[in-house]
Amino acid sequence: MDPAIQGPATIDYSWWHGLIDKPTRDHLLAIWDRCATGQGSEMEAPFHPFTVQDDCGMMWGILQASGHPNEYDITTFDANVDQVTFTSEAFYNMPEVKEALHAPNDHFWHGCQWGEGRRRRQLAAKQHRLLYMDNDKPLSMAPYVGELLDAGIPLLVYNGDRDMTTNMVGTEMVLNTRLEWKGKDQWLDAPRGLWKTDGYPSGWAKELNGLTQAVVYNSGHMVPYK
Repeated sequence: MDPAIQGPATIDYSWWHGLIDKPTRDHLLAIWDRCATGQGSEMEAPFHPFTVQDDCGMMWGILQASGHPNEYDITTFDANVDQVTFTSEAFYNMPEVKEALHAPNDHFWHGCQWGEGRRRRQLAAKQHRLLYMDNDKPLSMAPYVGELLDAGIPLLVYNGDRDMTTNMVGTEMVLNTRLEWKGKDQWLDAPRGLWKTDGYPSGWAKELNGLTQAVVYNSGHMVPYK
């Protein structure tokens, strides 16, 4: 909802969960500041100038520094979706696999890539990068969220507590500091408490005038499946 808030919150979330130490945290925050202020034109991989699709490449820096846990569930080192994509890329680009599939040898197969298929064929090669939104600005969506609430549309914002990519820390900071709506002054002191399933704590929730924030315990990025 707000990259300027949620981007550096990912770094703090990683530190608070013991994935990185404080010197690494401070170093990554300094890199973030360079990137977010437009001073990162000559950044070394995995970092790069800000893009909408993955901010400054900060997630890859965190993963490298912490030994490559699963970014969608930090309690496991099982392969995440990106690692699976890289493995499948290596497989499908093997010459013998291409031959078996009757695929052109001069084509490179890439999984999980935005702007493929029909849209890609409609654009010239130099325009293809536009689909990656490389030049888009990190605008906050929080004002639109406030408009929905003021219009009387109820909103539930939820996170799994194990998810680093869209973590609960960044979400709470956006709701607390960026949301402009009629309940803004009361939100910080709104009731907050445990919610339970069959008598067992399943997370915590906070609610005020149609806005509900919930955190689901022991759940990662795919919390809707829980």
